[in-house]
Amino acid sequence: MKNVHGRSPCCREKVVRFGNKRRKCICCGKTWSVHPRKRGRKRRHVRGSLIANIFSEKRTLAALAHKAGISQPAMTKRFRRSLDWYARRPSLHPLFRSRTYILLADALWFRFKGERWTLYLRAAKAATKNLAIFLEPVMLPGKENAIDWRRAIEATPEPLKKRIKALVSDGFRGSKRIAKGYRWIFQRCHFHLIAQLQVRRGKRKTTIPGRQTREEIYQTVRKILVRKNRSRVKILKNQLRNVLRRRDCPRKLKSIVREFLRTVHHFRAYLNHPELHLPYTTNTVESMNRLIRNSCGRLRTPESLARWAEALIQHHSTFTCKGANYQQN
Repeated sequence: MKNVHGRSPCCREKVVRFGNKRRKCICCGKTWSVHPRKRGRKRRHVRGSLIANIFSEKRTLAALAHKAGISQPAMTKRFRRSLDWYARRPSLHPLFRSRTYILLADALWFRFKGERWTLYLRAAKAATKNLAIFLEPVMLPGKENAIDWRRAIEATPEPLKKRIKALVSDGFRGSKRIAKGYRWIFQRCHFHLIAQLQVRRGKRKTTIPGRQTREEIYQTVRKILVRKNRSRVKILKNQLRNVLRRRDCPRKLKSIVREFLRTVHHFRAYLNHPELHLPYTTNTVESMNRLIRNSCGRLRTPESLARWAEALIQHHSTFTCKGANYQQN
């Protein structure tokens, strides 16, 4: 319904109409538009090809600006808009229709202006699939800790959280308690344990003290991780305890192996629950950590890092994550 008694905003006098949009004040003669157009040129549509050029082809903004014939600040502004759009859009890879999921968790830290920030990453793997889908990352200030890990896990969508049956992690502080609280099976990463032993193995150092003891510990732990026969595993554990009593066994190696013997059932969960096809490493999340570190290592603010990480995970949302039946140790 038209407003026939409208008054002009300038003089509060009668208004003369010019079509459906234009109006004129009869007192001062000023004209205006009821629905004014936005000034300036039309904004360009956001395109995902710019994200692909940066993330997949590893091209720089300076090279893209030179090719497009625009300045580098203009290309930076265009890329920032594309990054915001790409990070907010819905995931193109919805979760599988599976009743059972395994949650893989890992974190990496950055430092901004002397303050430490931690990026918490989670990936969900269906028990019947060889693919893991990454969830939205959580960026929190401070060092990695159990309280923030609980906040990150609580951010997991509730329908997915109800179907999670196991947690695979590197054994961060509080991981065992978190898995117990949710009644999840807990699988610790083999790679982190083997890496600790590999550093102290001394294979190439012929003059290192206790070289034979170090090698024997390393080989025995590797056998305990993969042996299916429980009686044989019990024998290997007793052999490992006898080796730890030697005088030439390093103190740090003793503490690592004693912790391993106390929690050996966490390292062998993939053998005790073969129906879940548990991966016994966090290599899938470590691969994403490497991508984020290489692409976001020079960012200056945690907000920009969170935006880059979300867009990067959208671009590489799925990773191959095969179960224990396919992995080699």
